[in-house]
Amino acid sequence: MSMVVDASSIDRALRRWWKTVSVNLEQEIRKEILRQNLIYTGEMLKNIKVRTVVPRKMFRVIVDVPYASVLERGRKSVYADVDELTRWAMMKKGESLEDARNAAWAIATSLRKHGIRGRYFIRRAVRNFIRRYKVRLGT
Repeated sequence: MSMVVDASSIDRALRRWWKTVSVNLEQEIRKEILRQNLIYTGEMLKNIKVRTVVPRKMFRVIVDVPYASVLERGRKSVYADVDELTRWAMMKKGESLEDARNAAWAIATSLRKHGIRGRYFIRRAVRNFIRRYKVRLGT
């Protein structure tokens, strides 16, 4: 038996599949951010994009906030903005201005001395995503 299949219909089906996979990967990254409680303003959750590079069969993960790479990989020494940390302490911890300011200085000093450990939220999300797909595909 032989069958003629239109290449454009296969191309459309593959593009839909790649789009589905990229949307599911974005959702997995959001879940990992929530799991690790890496939320301050919610900007990171809004700025996750997974782009497909179809000819190379690759995905490009873009988290378009300036601190995403530090959260992902960590950094040996971080010079933190004390005003931003104060706002964070007030918003996240519900502290008064004075307590938040003291906490911000303590955090900034610790970050300068010890740095910040990597959370690897993208790497973990991709690993979980691959595991889930392997289970679904039975491989």
